[in-house]
Amino acid sequence: MYLDKNLIKFKFDQLTLIRDVIFILDEKQLDKEMKITELTPGIRGVSVEGKIESIAEPRTVNLRAGGTARVADAVITDDSGSIKLSLWDDQIDMVQEGDTVVIENGYTQAFRGDNSLNIGRYGKLRKV
Repeated sequence: MYLDKNLIKFKFDQLTLIRDVIFILDEKQLDKEMKITELTPGIRGVSVEGKIESIAEPRTVNLRAGGTARVADAVITDDSGSIKLSLWDDQIDMVQEGDTVVIENGYTQAFRGDNSLNIGRYGKLRKV
């Protein structure tokens, strides 16, 4: 089999360019604040500002990796709508009902038929 070195270089450069473009698009998505009605399951890099409307009583759950964690379901709203927000461990004590917060680099998922917003390991929650 004959391989043309120029063709290999060209293909490699294309892949590098594509990877760089995807990286740039991901960074721009992280910077864009979204409205809650724009959130659909499966979005990563979500940034949202909203008001904590309610926080349910925390419950203890068993983790797949072993151990336990506290989790509380909250509802966050903005001028476009509301969504369930999962708060874990220290995040539960960071906010109270009525607080305005910003979630950065969160993600959405469908859980038991409902769309929910999660802060996750790489996300950030801060009060405004």
